[in-house]
Amino acid sequence: MEYYEVQVLFEEEVSSKSGIKLRKVRRNYLVNAQSVTASEAMVYKWLTDSPYSYEVISSKKSKIVDVVSD
Repeated sequence: MEYYEVQVLFEEEVSSKSGIKLRKVRRNYLVNAQSVTASEAMVYKWLTDSPYSYEVISSKKSKIVDVVSD
């Protein structure tokens, strides 16, 4: 398996003086998957319960070779 960087665009509601506005926020996820398509599917599944609307806007192979953790 390889690592993929998946970028997701969220539309979040933000309170302001004139009411509630939508703000677009980009977030990146590092996904361990077998292909670009599989990485996108994993992110959609991961975000199923998200309170915000979102869209996967890109997925590319990462240059990261491994993740080290305890």
